Amino acid sequence: MTDYDQREIGAKETTFQDCFTYLCDFHRQQSWNRWLKSSSVKEHKKEKLHTMRDTRIAHADSEEHFETGVTSLNKKWRGRGQRVSPCRMFDPGAPQGW
Repeated sequence: MTDYDQREIGAKETTFQDCFTYLCDFHRQQSWNRWLKSSSVKEHKKEKLHTMRDTRIAHADSEEHFETGVTSLNKKWRGRGQRVSPCRMFDPGAPQGW
């Protein structure tokens, strides 16, 4: 278990190739809050945080449920004209904008 530090995650996954890396729930929540405080998404912070929690991405019990939550969240944000994906920060390969 780790916080969201790509260097640490990379080192652990290189050293322990048969293990999974999990993000600490506290640090995940802290990361969401910091992201929501950023200038690009500052408006309607409480609504956005509720939407992120409502999709249950962080507590998905399978990859399928996680992907369903991400898809749902992205649809909600796109429908509101948002230009930044809330899941981009957790997926370095994700597109930088829409």
